[in-house]
Amino acid sequence: MTNIVEVIENKSSSVNGKDSDIYYLDSETILSEWMKSINKSGEPLKVIKGIFSDVFKVSSGSSFTSFGSDIIEHPIDNPFVLSILVERVYRLSSCVRLMANNVVGLGWKVSINPRFLQTNELSNEIAREIEILDDFINNVNDETDFIEIMRLVKLDEESTGNGYLEVVRDFDGRPARLNHMPAHTMRVTKSGMFVQSRNGKKVYFKRYGDRRDIDAIDGKEGIRNYAATEVIHFKIPTTTSSYYGKPRWSSVIYKIIVNFLIDNRSISIINNNVGPSFAVIVHNGQLS
Repeated sequence: MTNIVEVIENKSSSVNGKDSDIYYLDSETILSEWMKSINKSGEPLKVIKGIFSDVFKVSSGSSFTSFGSDIIEHPIDNPFVLSILVERVYRLSSCVRLMANNVVGLGWKVSINPRFLQTNELSNEIAREIEILDDFINNVNDETDFIEIMRLVKLDEESTGNGYLEVVRDFDGRPARLNHMPAHTMRVTKSGMFVQSRNGKKVYFKRYGDRRDIDAIDGKEGIRNYAATEVIHFKIPTTTSSYYGKPRWSSVIYKIIVNFLIDNRSISIINNNVGPSFAVIVHNGQLS
């Protein structure tokens, strides 16, 4: 049976018909190519195909191409595939969730910068700012609380290398609401803005702190439909992209995929009773 290492070696000389000195297979390509290879060898695929059928339908560029006058920069790995792996691989899921819970899930508190502690003339102003911040954090979203929002953002960051937090301002220009934005729905443009694609609809967002009036539909300056809100992009640094991060576990992604497929193939063997019901043991004799 062809293994994933052989698939990588066979595909390493060219990409989409173009010669390439440096070739990088994203996780979806690896799964797809390996599935093709074992399909040719007649291996049973029902269990594996059932698990990854939704993944194969998703392409990193299918919903995100040139949008308006801006160009979408695509991540190296398909965020949806990475998210699926985290959801379906028990040990990986446990590690990612533990990281998220330990980093942002243990509560929060507002701390005063030590250099202001001895400044008496600022004490009243500091107290007022703390009260405003406390009120904001305790009321960041009507549907969930601050810890849960940040836990979801951190889960995305550890799963895909990228987490996105939407910041909505009130009429006075102050942050009034925070929303988690699923990483697999987000892309970064070459101009530094963000585009989210959901249910066939695309919406532009500004980078946090950008005070320009940007239209959310076409991403251009000046509001013709409704104003674009802001996004804080959390990412795990990588040297392979200046636009996106990569998950900490990306260096072992091939082994994770292989182990997962092997586990599910073993389950398929058990479910289909591929094993002897009884054995005939012959002592001091020879079968003919």
